[in-house]
Amino acid sequence: MEIQPWGEVGSGSNGPRLLLNNESITTHSPLDRTAVGLVDSASNSLTTILNPDSQQLPPAAGMDLTTLARVPGIMLDRAAKAGLDRAALERAAGLAKSDLADPDARIPKTKLYALWREIIRCVDSPLLGLKLGESVRVHDIGLVGYIMASSDTLGNALRSLSRYGRIISEDLTFSLEPRDELVDLEITASVDLVALEHPIISRLSSILASARE
Repeated sequence: MEIQPWGEVGSGSNGPRLLLNNESITTHSPLDRTAVGLVDSASNSLTTILNPDSQQLPPAAGMDLTTLARVPGIMLDRAAKAGLDRAALERAAGLAKSDLADPDARIPKTKLYALWREIIRCVDSPLLGLKLGESVRVHDIGLVGYIMASSDTLGNALRSLSRYGRIISEDLTFSLEPRDELVDLEITASVDLVALEHPIISRLSSILASARE
């Protein structure tokens, strides 16, 4: 996938595409129409690719957005199971116990990003985001996850994610766009989130894991 500033980039008729501006990045990943419940087919797949060069993008300026406290909570739980020091991670991210007491409370994205940076520093593995994301179950994300799980098709589950995804995190949005015989899953994120790379891979990986449940 190519990345160019200030415009839309294509990487072939069926490949992922990227929209980039000074505030956000949008990746387009093709879905078979069956995967979104639009036509009958034997296929049911989601393919996602992220260009590693996106690590070099500068952070975006602007107001501080928020995320559900359950998101860093999930990350801390998985990190602790992997042998990392949970208390040390919380200190590095500036997370107090009160921040995490209510999983449906809001915390600023700056604390989430600080947690990501510390975990990335400690783990230093290209598979970090993939492994963390695939460990997340749809019910782990709370109300939005339960809405997705109650959907009768994967397509309706993804539509629910598109509609309510900002409840989970305000710095990441999802949308579905039909394109020929495919459907694009558009993921729009702030540039500073994409610059970390692993959070985007983790979100995509968790969607794949949810699709298999």
